[in-house]
Amino acid sequence: MTPALDTAEGRRLLEKATPGPWSVEYSEIGDGPDRRLIAFVMGSDETYVVVDEDPAGDDEPSPDARLIVYAVNNLPALLSAVAALERERDEAVKAERERCAVLRVWLLDLSANESDPNEPVADNGATVWDHIRGDARRFAESLT
Repeated sequence: MTPALDTAEGRRLLEKATPGPWSVEYSEIGDGPDRRLIAFVMGSDETYVVVDEDPAGDDEPSPDARLIVYAVNNLPALLSAVAALERERDEAVKAERERCAVLRVWLLDLSANESDPNEPVADNGATVWDHIRGDARRFAESLT
């Protein structure tokens, strides 16, 4: 099972952080072998420096700086998507529990009263066995 994501902590940190959107700009210092590429990660009112030694000498911007900017700029949307998925999951679990409770009542009724499982139990003419077969099929399909 996937560990729970602490969305409340993410939102708390985001509220206290420098407002976005954030961006990154680069500057070179030095020449030749002493040349360094410096990344400036900027929010609306703060600037943070990420030193990129550029050991490969490829003039590629700092992956750390790009990740920081990406994370801060996308965190609100990611947290909202997680919250929506959690609500959808909770609604599906609730509906499944309600459906199982109905089936339980039908099965208990069958066993207690020796009812005919082929008698219609729903307005559409479905029998208890129809419901059980349908549930078994959906369960089997969910495993693939």
